Amino acid sequence: AIDRDEGLRVAHKNPDIARLYEDFLGAPQSHRSHELLHTTYKPREVLT
Repeated sequence: AIDRDEGLRVAHKNPDIARLYEDFLGAPQSHRSHELLHTTYKPREVLT
């Protein structure tokens, strides 16, 4: 895969992700991070 040669392959060790949480999102599982990063699925009618 394309990331095979990348040195950084896990999000929790990525300094950019750590800075995002520190500067903007707060803590993992915080209300803000949940609101912005989690997806809510709703049933939809399928058009055929």
